[in-house]
Amino acid sequence: MFTPRNEYEAWLSGLTLAQVSNMLGDNGCSEAFVKSLSSNDNSKQQIYLASDLAQISKIPFGDPISSKVMSNKPNAAGKVKFQSSVNFDWITPIGPRKAPQAKLIYYPQYPEVRFSGFLADCDDPPSWLLNRELRGAELGRTLILAPTGTGRVWGLVLPTESSAGKELNSLRLDKYGLLSVWRLSTPKQSEVQPTIFSALCEISSKGFVDSMRLDKNGNKQEYNKQNGGGYTLEALLGIKPNGDSRPDYQGWEVKQHGVTNLDRAATGKVTMFTPEPDGGSYVGSVESFLRCHGTRTSDSNRIDFSHIYKCPQGWNETTGLRLTVVGYTRGQLVSDQGQIVLEHKTGEVAASWSFEKLLGHWTRKHAKAVFVPSLSQTPSNGVRQYRYGSSVIEGIDATFTKFLDAVSDGTIYYDPAVNMKRSAEGEKWSIKRRNQFRTDLKTISAIYKSVRLVEVCNEA
Repeated sequence: MFTPRNEYEAWLSGLTLAQVSNMLGDNGCSEAFVKSLSSNDNSKQQIYLASDLAQISKIPFGDPISSKVMSNKPNAAGKVKFQSSVNFDWITPIGPRKAPQAKLIYYPQYPEVRFSGFLADCDDPPSWLLNRELRGAELGRTLILAPTGTGRVWGLVLPTESSAGKELNSLRLDKYGLLSVWRLSTPKQSEVQPTIFSALCEISSKGFVDSMRLDKNGNKQEYNKQNGGGYTLEALLGIKPNGDSRPDYQGWEVKQHGVTNLDRAATGKVTMFTPEPDGGSYVGSVESFLRCHGTRTSDSNRIDFSHIYKCPQGWNETTGLRLTVVGYTRGQLVSDQGQIVLEHKTGEVAASWSFEKLLGHWTRKHAKAVFVPSLSQTPSNGVRQYRYGSSVIEGIDATFTKFLDAVSDGTIYYDPAVNMKRSAEGEKWSIKRRNQFRTDLKTISAIYKSVRLVEVCNEA
């Protein structure tokens, strides 16, 4: 079913900002991202949103799929692009209409991210506003992209004469890269979540607290293991342990790191992320991988795979393995089969991480991050405690090419803590997977475009 253009146009033009806000709110949105469209923002030219996926990580997208660029543009042919699906619906006069081909396309060679496929196979889209031969080259059109907490994105494009568009463009909105953030409504005071800096200020003022973690239902539980610093901070922030790649708190990735002095926030090592390999013998069988490349403890009931692997250092003398980056030269992806590879001197690929897997995970996690120092102590009662500093490191905009540069030069390195163990001879082996990519905070400025020291209680 299609809406006649004159009716559709009249409906869009007559919408008030309050009506648009109510429609988006009713569909589960709390904020929307706004762009005033240029003459090149249309279905043929696609819509330019950002220079890197990290800059629009709050817009949900699927796992990237890489391919070679098929283009006659200068320096484009044979280069790499990444496409990520978007679960996108247009809001129309007759209800939601899905755009099943909607996607983000990341062209690292330019670099740029474009929104594409938003008209294809859609029943009733606002096509004349995005068709260059009709009104798709007009200035003054306004695009609204509104994500939900479930990964869906709602869209509207308002014509130049739109009442809602004029109201929206008169507002003073915060910037989100090339887009603007429109916060749709103010929740009840009891539902307002403190800003990251306010929350960290309050946590810092608590002094030492008992080690804990949240269970899947959000209940606090005692946790007395050595890696409790991160779990305790997450519990104090109300973050449930999860294995997904979304940021932890209001779009922020929160990283804890142990120090000996809380006044030295920029010291120590930190785990950036822990992606599982998607290639190599590891994927075929973790147990076989450990038996081949791991180290047995003296009691023979545990096998560990550890050691540090840095690209410039070549082969590890103990394991005969080395880390390399394939399909990338500094600042440029040169293959649609690019990957980080852990290889053996024999030529065996022990483990590998495709750029497809890493790109989405990295950009969702590291658009903005905060690194929080912690002290630990164990009083006489034996319950480990942690105290968190009020001076933290803020990192903004860690692009994927910066990540690959950092791996290539050893700034980010592979520091696995994978093992399998059993309680006694003959018992079944249990496997722990933790494939850590880590860095030293002293070199964090090589990873993020913007890095600063923040006194959280001054920013709260």
